[in-house]
Amino acid sequence: MSLKSTARAYLRDAAAAFQNAPVEVALAVFAAALFSYSLEENIRFNIWWHIAIGIFIAFAGAWCATLLRAMNALDDTRRWVLTGVGALGAALYLLLVKTPEVESEGWRALMLFAAVVLLVFAAPAWVRSDASASLRLRRVNGRFMLRAMGIGLYGVALFGGLALALTAIQKLFELKLEEEIYGHTFGWIMLVLVPWVIVGGLHSYVRPLDEESDVARVVQRLTSFLVPPLLVLYYAILYVYALRIAITGELPKNLVSPMVLAAGLLTALAIVLFDPSPDDTRAGQRALRLAPVFFLPLVPLGVWALAARINEYGWTEFRLLRVVLLVLLFVLAVLATWQLIRRRPFSLRVAPVLIGVPVLLAAIGPWSVLATARRSQQARLAEALRAAQVDRTIPVASDTTRRPVSRELFERINNIGFYLQGHFGDSAVAEVTGGAPNASPWAGLAEVLKLTAALDDTLPWVTHGALQPGTRVPVAGGVLYRIAGPSSQVRVDGPNLLISVAGQTLTANLDTMIQQLPRIQRREQRNLPSQSTSVWDQNRNLLGQLVLLEATVQRWADSVRIMTVNGVLILRDQ
Repeated sequence: MSLKSTARAYLRDAAAAFQNAPVEVALAVFAAALFSYSLEENIRFNIWWHIAIGIFIAFAGAWCATLLRAMNALDDTRRWVLTGVGALGAALYLLLVKTPEVESEGWRALMLFAAVVLLVFAAPAWVRSDASASLRLRRVNGRFMLRAMGIGLYGVALFGGLALALTAIQKLFELKLEEEIYGHTFGWIMLVLVPWVIVGGLHSYVRPLDEESDVARVVQRLTSFLVPPLLVLYYAILYVYALRIAITGELPKNLVSPMVLAAGLLTALAIVLFDPSPDDTRAGQRALRLAPVFFLPLVPLGVWALAARINEYGWTEFRLLRVVLLVLLFVLAVLATWQLIRRRPFSLRVAPVLIGVPVLLAAIGPWSVLATARRSQQARLAEALRAAQVDRTIPVASDTTRRPVSRELFERINNIGFYLQGHFGDSAVAEVTGGAPNASPWAGLAEVLKLTAALDDTLPWVTHGALQPGTRVPVAGGVLYRIAGPSSQVRVDGPNLLISVAGQTLTANLDTMIQQLPRIQRREQRNLPSQSTSVWDQNRNLLGQLVLLEATVQRWADSVRIMTVNGVLILRDQ
């Protein structure tokens, strides 16, 4: 099929989407309009993203209902009930999440997105049918994914072409197009055209399961050369590293748990992609059934790597999510191993539900990953404050006293305070300290609590100082001044600097030095000539030298403008 015919087919499907999936089309248009409004009004991205997740939840519910209706699993009434459930879930999310700007809500959005995708992915396999549930899962979702990737690439190419056209129009006709036009173009293509074409392909997803396209066969062949080798590589690295730990006795590194998770997810992906059966004659397919067995011993290694960090630093959203996923993948591996022992195929529809439902529950309620991480870090902060002998009252700003605590404790209070403020807001800190830490974002909680880090020769510490402009420093044979301007001390008169110091006005001419700077068309950093400039008093007496450290100068054909200078003035003894 040519590119032209493919584009025509996509446009026909986009038109069919109005009839088959009106709710999904309306939500796509709303998302694009909201995106354009956000660009024009400079609305913070996390606000738009928060609403976009709600739109996605409603879209997923409507699409799941549309797909199941096309598969004759739902009648019209149940279809609209399921669509309403998705809309209700979206409304609850948008109404109950009141602080989308905090980082923890990003984790909640990620978990909800993943859970919804997995549950929609599992839906075709739970339809009552004479066909294999695993085959329905792979065929329907495979067709959906291929179409989504195809129209996604088409949308990116279309945006690239339109962006080049807009740039050409702007240059050729000397128009001043706003930069936001590129964002609007991208948003309406990827949020409207792409979803329309995807949902418009409903008829292709529900065609007979024994029909497999040439594209699907090619993709299957390509993935067979990608996923299994990656799986073997991950397992080889992890088992060799486990052998090293056994020999050296070292603690596993923090990277181990993500590596174990990657191996588990690749194993699940390989099982879903290739669906190996006990009777498969291909050696590679039979070997894939052994992958869950090899995964089981790696789970304790991943948990061990996490346990060391949890004991030292407490729970965070990322650590909790890793533990949840490790446990879920371990359960899946146990079930797959049991089916291997029984010489029965593993039911693929179990996997997305077994992962999706717990991840959904982990995103909501007092038992959620967010709530658990918040309680853990608040407990660590309360323990640190007790160790620092701090009561539950924020000191008044006018209190200038500082009580020293160990540097380790000082930094621990600051780090936990920054974490709680960034991930959960000021209220998370106020619940422990008894008041909101009214300070600048750069001030740590320990500073707000009037603590200071005691000097400890066993720990490194850093200090910073600067010689203030106008400071007089006696040196051998004279006196030194730090100068910076333009200021009350340093005035500019063409190429001259008029420096007020020691009760008199001195003059330094920078014309020669300026002329030695190369002429450039835009602001750049260039080296100053390595020479000093003479300094004269009003009677033209030579009093000393000026060494420039930095200077910013504008030059025209017949004049100069000194914008900033920073240097050292050295005067001789009189």
